Amino acid sequence: TMSGDLADLIGQLYDAAAEPARWRDFLEAGAGYFGAFSANFIHYDAARPERSVAFLTGYENLPAEIRGQAMRTLIASQGDDPRVDYSFRHPSKPFHCRQIVSTAELQATASYRTMLKPHGVEYSLMVTLSDDPSLFTGLGFLRGPRHEAFTQREVDDLGRLVPHLHRAMMIQDRLGQLEHGQQTSWQVLENLPTGIVIARPGGAVDYANAAARAITDGGDGLSIGAGHL
Repeated sequence: TMSGDLADLIGQLYDAAAEPARWRDFLEAGAGYFGAFSANFIHYDAARPERSVAFLTGYENLPAEIRGQAMRTLIASQGDDPRVDYSFRHPSKPFHCRQIVSTAELQATASYRTMLKPHGVEYSLMVTLSDDPSLFTGLGFLRGPRHEAFTQREVDDLGRLVPHLHRAMMIQDRLGQLEHGQQTSWQVLENLPTGIVIARPGGAVDYANAAARAITDGGDGLSIGAGHL
């Protein structure tokens, strides 16, 4: 049976899909639910970089460029980081790090020495949706060495999020397509040599393209003042 807290978290996931700025709210709620000090969400689309997003909570005191570099390093660490390698080989399968690598093996890796340990990360709960590094979507929660490792129950709960995460990414992608199409339409209007003005019945102007603005700025009988035609 799904708990009310997990259902609320799923709701926040769909909020983030509709409004990408709310991914941080979802991550903060997820970190609280899973008892993590940090959470990260990365969606990297090499073919459409404008749709790529990355959010990291728990490191607000770090400069943005350092946080960004850490996220890029995570994506590129498949060959060295056994967690990332496992996640690519088992897409959509949540796991916690001690299920797939021992403490000694993880701590012997360069990724642990150079990225995880310096940032206080000892335990990870994560899932990746694709086995293709050029289309990477990953969700992770992190705990430090003074905390306990994640449990199978928490892996199962993350598994309950996975189908919703897939749907959320489909929604976000579709909304991105619609927004891009709308922006393209406005750009076509903006570049038309004919003046186009979109106004409400009372004369309030919602939009005027470059040609229309040139006409009204000329003061030749047609003008826009205080937002009205």
